[in-house]
Amino acid sequence: MTERFQEGLLCLLRGAMHQFEHFVEVKKSELAWNKSLGQQATKKDLIDIERHIMGVLNDYLKKQQEWNTRQGAAIDSAVASLDGLVLDVKNLNDKIIELQNSPGVVTPEDQALIDQQLALGEAATIKVEAFANALKALDHQNTQPPAVPAASTVPPNA
Repeated sequence: MTERFQEGLLCLLRGAMHQFEHFVEVKKSELAWNKSLGQQATKKDLIDIERHIMGVLNDYLKKQQEWNTRQGAAIDSAVASLDGLVLDVKNLNDKIIELQNSPGVVTPEDQALIDQQLALGEAATIKVEAFANALKALDHQNTQPPAVPAASTVPPNA
């Protein structure tokens, strides 16, 4: 036999071996699948599976409820801060209109109103900062909700 013929034959044998190995793997998985079909679940197996699934579901629901509670508290805080800001801005706008409608020079009453508005403006600034902090807290809370458990019918002990 020539060297080239031997190399070709060796190449064909390697290919055949690879196909045979693949065939064996396919047959192994088919055999495992057929075995699983041949086994019947007992009532106890079904009860164990149900308990496992319900346990996993309850754990998930607890985690989801905790996440919902954290998100809800953060959102409520942000909304409360925003509501206060909206009212403060409305009051400031009303006072600005009142000051604009006063005739002539600045009277002591006008000056008192201006001082009051400055104080309200500072209070609104504090509320804006509180709102910004509430939004930051919401961003920090904004993690993904708990992952839904993977579908599984077999308890880990089975």
